[in-house]
Amino acid sequence: TLANDLDKISGDFRWGHGLKPAYYAQHVYASVNPEDDIETYLTKRAAQGVTRQEILNMAGSFLFGGDDVKKSVTVLSGGERARLCLAGLLLSKNPVLLLDEPTSHLDFDTVEALGYALRDYNGTIFFTSHDRTFVSLVADQIIEVQDGKIRLYPGTYESYVFALEELCKDDETNGPPEPVKQSKEDNKND
Repeated sequence: TLANDLDKISGDFRWGHGLKPAYYAQHVYASVNPEDDIETYLTKRAAQGVTRQEILNMAGSFLFGGDDVKKSVTVLSGGERARLCLAGLLLSKNPVLLLDEPTSHLDFDTVEALGYALRDYNGTIFFTSHDRTFVSLVADQIIEVQDGKIRLYPGTYESYVFALEELCKDDETNGPPEPVKQSKEDNKND
C-alpha cells in the first residue's frame, strides 16, 4: 500500500511534501535493462552529485569489484541482479526506502553487508523480512501485523522477541485454555 501496489483497505496516509520513497520489490531485479553494464546501471540510479568513486565504492560493497563493473547485466544471476538493484537503491539517496523482502536471493555475507549498510543509512526504512539476522541488524522498531491488528514494538528485534516470550509466559501462568467439549453428534462425524 505504501508503494501504491495495493489499494488501502481503510485509513489514510500521505508522504510529506515532495517526498518520493524508493521501492525495492521482491522481483525488481527482473526489470533491469539488459543493455546496461553494472556501472551504467548504478550511475543511472545515483542521486545528483554522487561521484564515480562513490558509485565504484558502492559496487565494491555489493561484491562487484574491479573489472566486474563492466559486466553486462545479462550475465548476472538473480542474486547478483538483486544486489545490483539494492546498490542502486542506496545510491539514489532517497530519504525513505520501502524494501519488500530485500534478502531474497542473497547469500549470508551479502545479507550482513546490506544490514550494515542500512544501519548507516541516514533516512527512514520500512521493510518486510523473514531473515532474523537482517531484522536484528537493521530494525529499531517492529510493526507486527496479525489477525487484522497492528502493534508497534519500539526497540530492537531482540526486545520484540523478549516481549513475545513474556507474553507466552503469562499465557502459561494463566493455564491452558479450557478444552472444547464435543457433542455426541460431532463424535459421530470423526
